[in-house]
Amino acid sequence: MRIVAWVPSGNEQERAINTALGNRFAPTFCRTEQALWEELHRPGVHVFLLDVGTSRQSTAAGLVASVRSQLPAIRIVGFGWVTKSSSVDILACVRAGLDAIAFRGHCDLGAAIERALAGCSDAEELVLRDVRDWLPVPLYDAVRVLVQRLDQAPSLSLLAKMMGVCERTLQRTSKQNGCGSPSDVMCGVRVLVAIHLLMVDSQPMPHVLARTGYPSTRALHSAMRRFGLPVLRQRRSEGVYASARDEVLRRISSTYADRKALGRTTARLEVRQWAATPSERALISMERAMHALSRVG
Repeated sequence: MRIVAWVPSGNEQERAINTALGNRFAPTFCRTEQALWEELHRPGVHVFLLDVGTSRQSTAAGLVASVRSQLPAIRIVGFGWVTKSSSVDILACVRAGLDAIAFRGHCDLGAAIERALAGCSDAEELVLRDVRDWLPVPLYDAVRVLVQRLDQAPSLSLLAKMMGVCERTLQRTSKQNGCGSPSDVMCGVRVLVAIHLLMVDSQPMPHVLARTGYPSTRALHSAMRRFGLPVLRQRRSEGVYASARDEVLRRISSTYADRKALGRTTARLEVRQWAATPSERALISMERAMHALSRVG
């Protein structure tokens, strides 16, 4: 797990954060916005940490809003003194999307980070892991871009533009690899993240809709029907997610569908392999007949 900390004031903020964290976490410190965004876009970043008490209100709240909109899977944790002047900054950061805050001298910063992480399921990362081996690299890269902006529900053309390719390239890749259309792939990933949040993480529906970019429950159910999935009526069931994952992957990945078909064929072959031969069937019939005669006698 990687933590990226914004410390525009330099050594003083670094020392304060290191003292508050002790040996529990080792954040990467960034003193410029360019370095900050480079680190935030590296893989494996889970937490963005900033000192809201010593940063200017516009800078702190603006950064929180920017990170929340561009990297919604990252948890944002604030750190600062409790003062009358800082209360305005803190309120602005909370409104911009701050997930947790630890007040210096009163709260445990490490515990605040852990609470923020506990409140956020890694549904996006788990879905990425589930689809990784079944999609060609260009489509998987598009999915990775999608999950970073899932709440915005970006269009396929926008995703392609972010990747520096054209939409036709993704469509051609899908066709060449026997996958579903890029739109189906993106829709399937959004559906799986939503189902994971609902059925595994027990998140409330409004939170799930906001996080996955669906305007309403009806829109989510419509997307689920696109893959033949039923409306979710029970709560907290990992089995429901596993079934949905298999169905979505079967429809968007020919490799996955072929593997599932091969698994069923292998099972049938194994059953046939262990079926009785004609001579064995005759012996079984004879034993049954002898057993019947002994009961009559």
